[in-house]
Amino acid sequence: MEDEVKSLYKQISQYTLYFDHLEEKDADYIDSLFINSSHGEQKYLRVDRSKLEESMEAWIHIIFEPGLLEPTEYYSEMFSYLFINDLYFSGFDSKKGIMTWNNSD
Repeated sequence: MEDEVKSLYKQISQYTLYFDHLEEKDADYIDSLFINSSHGEQKYLRVDRSKLEESMEAWIHIIFEPGLLEPTEYYSEMFSYLFINDLYFSGFDSKKGIMTWNNSD
């Protein structure tokens, strides 16, 4: 896993440590981490506001939104090639998922 992705996970895991649910302000903060990530793939992620009560430390419901950004070119170290974000994800609809990691237990 790349350093920036590790850093993103670390920031989110430290922020949500011991949380038994998320609130709107928590989702806003986590979204800001995704948005401000210079690693392109995370910019498409948002916390699923309809699942805040079910989201917690080490278990966050997310939405993958390929249409969130204007088309831009960037180099993906994760995938090791240059692509245009909207073209790379063209044909994908919004998808829901769960972002997980080891918890504090």
